[in-house]
Parts: sequence; C-alpha cells; structure tokens
Amino acid sequence: MKRILGAADRISNLPSNIIDDILVRLPIHDAVRTSILSRKWRYKWLTLPQLVFEDSFSEQMTKELGVLSEEKLLAAVYQALLLHKGPIVKFSLAVPEFESCSSVDHWIHFLSYHEIQEFSLSFSTGSAHVLPYHIFYFLQLRHLKLRLCQFKPPPAFGGFSRLISLEFICMDFEAGQFGTLISNSPLLEQLRVFDGSTFNHLEISAPNLKIFLFRGVFESISFKNTPVLAVVSIALNRAVNQRPGRCSKPMKLADSLPALEKLYVGYNFLKLLRAGDSVAGPLGRPLEHLKVLRVWKMHMEDRQGMLDALHLIKNSPNLQKLIIVIEPSRVAVVENLVGQDFSACCLKRLEEVELHFISGIGSEVELIKLVLANAPGLKKMKIIPSENLLSHARGLEILKKLIQFPRASPKAEIKYSDSKSSRMRYKENNGYL
Repeated sequence: MKRILGAADRISNLPSNIIDDILVRLPIHDAVRTSILSRKWRYKWLTLPQLVFEDSFSEQMTKELGVLSEEKLLAAVYQALLLHKGPIVKFSLAVPEFESCSSVDHWIHFLSYHEIQEFSLSFSTGSAHVLPYHIFYFLQLRHLKLRLCQFKPPPAFGGFSRLISLEFICMDFEAGQFGTLISNSPLLEQLRVFDGSTFNHLEISAPNLKIFLFRGVFESISFKNTPVLAVVSIALNRAVNQRPGRCSKPMKLADSLPALEKLYVGYNFLKLLRAGDSVAGPLGRPLEHLKVLRVWKMHMEDRQGMLDALHLIKNSPNLQKLIIVIEPSRVAVVENLVGQDFSACCLKRLEEVELHFISGIGSEVELIKLVLANAPGLKKMKIIPSENLLSHARGLEILKKLIQFPRASPKAEIKYSDSKSSRMRYKENNGYL
C-alpha cells in the first residue's frame, strides 16, 4: 500500500506544466474524472487551457446516460465554462443532431474574453448556424474550423491577422466575403474548403499558403501571390458551363503556382481549365517542381479529356508519382491515345504509377503501354480493377497483355490488386485525396 501511495504522490508532485500536459491529452470526460483521485487533483482539470467537446465526448455521454439530450449536453458545457479558472486557448465543439443550440452564441460570447488561439465549431444537421459577431473578435486566433455555419462578418472586420489554418465545411458566404477573409489573413498556411457556397470566381491571394484543398463548385479560379503553395487539390462536384468572358485571362498553372509539388485534380476541373485554354493550349513554363499528380474520375472515352491529362503529364518533367482514378465506361475506345508521342516527354523521373478501377478497355491498355515504354526509372505500377472486372480469368488476360508490352525500365514491377480495400477507401473519401 505504501508503494502505491508513494507512486501516486510522485505523480501528484510533478511540475504543474507536466500535469497540464497529461490532462490535455485525455478526453475531457476522463480529465474531469481525475478530480476524484485526491484533494490535490480535485481542481486541476479546472485550469485546462483546452476544452474539447467533440464526437468522442458525445459518444461517451451517450454510453453512460443511454440517451444524450440537448439539456444534458448544455449542462456539461456550461459547467466546464463556469467552473473554469485561467486562460482558454482552445475550444472545440461538435453539436450532435439537435434541432438548435442557441447556447452556442452565449459560449462564443464568453470565449471572446479569452485569448482563443484554436476554435472549432461543427453542426451536423439543420440550416446553417448564423455566427454571432463575437467570433470576429478572436484576435489571437491561429486555427479555425467551422461546419454548417453562416459567415457574415461585420463591415469593420479586418480579418484574422494571426490565422495559420482555416477549414470550412458546408459554409454559407456572401459574394466577396471569402476572398476578403483570405487576403486579410497574411499568415495563412493551410486552407480547406469543402461543399459550401457556389463561387462565381474564387480568388486565392495568400503569400504564405502552402496547402489548398477544395471540393465544391466555382466557375473560375485564380491564384495571386501564392509563391510557396506546394499542395493543391481541386474537386469540382459538377461540371460548370463557362459564361462568356469568364476566362478572358486563362490561368497558367506554372506561372500561378511556381512552387507546386503535389496536384490533385478531377475531370471537371480539367474541363474548366480547357475552357480557359490553360491545359490543352500553351502551358507556359513547365511545372518544374511537380512530383505527384493525381487525376480522378477520368473519362477514358473522352479524347479531349485524355489529351488534357496527357498535357499535364508531359509538362511535368520531374514527376515521380502518377495516380489516375478512372470513371467506369463501357465504350471500348482505343484511338484516343494512339499516336501520342512521349519520347520527348520527361518521364525519366517517374517511379510509381497507380491506375484505379480499370476495366480493360482499349484506351486504358494504351495508356499503360505508353507509360511502360517511356518511363526508364519506373519501379512499380499498381493496377486496381473496377468492380465489373470480377472474373479472375479476365484479370489474368489483362496481365498477360501487360507482360508482353516493352518496358523502358527493367526494374518495373506490375502489381495487380483485386482487393476490395482500395475500393472501400476510395468510396469513404469520395475519391478525394
């Protein structure tokens, strides 16, 4: 017993910053439970600088109470805020499927008196929650994540000058507000925008931006003053009919994104670039730093779409990894790629290729043939069949074809994977990243 008490005392007598570090790493419901350990621990959780009420918190309360009502959630958060002592630098809340939660505005008002550096608010259902004006006074904010909210800053709002990362999911904007927010956040390094308002024109101006991920709808996009932007992912949820004059100044990828290393684009975005003559036409300077290219929902029966993708590949002299996710097609087109010359194309650094959901149509086989013949440094080609290609005999038939193709790289390994795990991962992520 003495040994046990001694061990407990050694933990209790640790420096306060180490104890705080231990508590911060615990889910908040477990941190609160430490109050019963001893008198010394009774009030330690009250000084936690981070209060996190996310899905794990709701799940634990549901497990303990049987049913999580709005009243019980409100009581838990109110208790944590009212009893708290000291600064709060992080607050995160995921609101379960309640019809409304008006108390959120009171909590944001309360938090505006603290120097909040990280704030996350996520609603799961219902109409977009109108954010109270108090949130625009989080002047120390460095990380912001919002889901299913209306973003309507007051006229005098000058942006978040210290913001480093921003994630918006299912957000509602008014015209011009988004671009103003980004341009007034000069330290922004990571920007994620998923499934929100439709943009007529999306302008990204952020001198320190390194990562930009977008899924949604816009008619046009431009990157201005993005000298260090290295990772770009753009998934247009639907094809956009270009309005006359919208692309009078086509975007040249290399000129707009001089530091680009990883590019993830969908078929609809390639079509949009084509409307602006940015891909199919002259590309300007090569994408010198591009190392990873992923194209998803590729329509192999679309000759122009294939040429757009090939132009991107050809204009990436230092490409190391190529991933193409194919949209199912029953059209056995061969001529789309026949006659394409990669001999002058710099595939010398290409080491890894992944082709997802191939069905064995002619244009797919021709693409594989082209890559094998023109990539002297290729180490691995991974092929994942479509769900329609369930017959092992058909798969072996395709493999026999591939083995016979000439290879520029004697070390190239072809791996045919018929596992369902790749397809499941793709579906869970909606083909995204």
